[in-house]
This record gives sequence, structure tokens and C-alpha cells, in this order.
Amino acid sequence: MSDTRVWYRSLLKGRIAAHVARGTDNPNAIVKSTRTTIERNGLGHGILEEIFAEVNAESVNPFLAPPWNQPQRAERFRLLKSSLLG
Repeated sequence: MSDTRVWYRSLLKGRIAAHVARGTDNPNAIVKSTRTTIERNGLGHGILEEIFAEVNAESVNPFLAPPWNQPQRAERFRLLKSSLLG
């Protein structure tokens, strides 16, 4: 993978993970910027599947059980994933 693809992948993963964790960003803005980044840089939609698998494993599943109990993360994740992959 080229350096620019790695950089854009990291950027997209960071934005998605940050929204899943905090929920302070506008989800529509994340969806739009993600689609634009993928199209302009020829990243392909397979990269999104990889990113969502990693975000789910790192930022969603560990926080669903005690001591954190943050089910809202799963809902934000579901909404972004359905908007971008669905």
C-alpha cells in the first residue's frame, strides 16, 4: 500500500473511531467527507470494510460490557456503517 493510501486510511479510521467514541461530530459530515476521500483518492470500498472491522474490535466491543457500559457507541457505529456500506 502506498504512503498516501496508508495516510488516508489512517485519517478515515481516526475520524470514524473518534465519532464512535465521542459522538460530537455531525455524522452526515463524516459520511460525506469519507465518500469524497475514497472517490478522489481511488481507495476502493474494501478499505471501509477493513476500517469498520478494526473500529468495531477496538472502539465498540470493548466498551459494551462493564465497567464502561457504553451501548451508544454501538448505535453510532451501526449508523455510520449502514450509511457508508449500506
